[in-house]
Amino acid sequence: MNKFLDKNNAIYYPKDIRKANPRIIYWIIFPQGIEQKNKFGTMHSDMMTALTFKKAWKLFKKYNGSEIQRMVQCNLGRWSIKSICKPEDVNLTDDELYDKYKALPEIKL
Repeated sequence: MNKFLDKNNAIYYPKDIRKANPRIIYWIIFPQGIEQKNKFGTMHSDMMTALTFKKAWKLFKKYNGSEIQRMVQCNLGRWSIKSICKPEDVNLTDDELYDKYKALPEIKL
């Protein structure tokens, strides 16, 4: 049976998650960083979010992301369900994957 741990070591079961308004979101990770300018200043980040896998995949390909994390988000918290990366990066560890993409130039929006 699946169990989801909270940061306070509380255990939540799938039944609890279903009752707490769950939704699936996607995080696209960019270790090289993203710089976005707006009227208030400059924002620096290393991830983007998407509500559908199709939109997440487009952002992943367009900006050369390192991985996509499928997350379940509800009122109780947020947990990663699955991590998706490029086929050539499947055998890399998280540190190697991060170092590989960190060397790329920063994305400017």
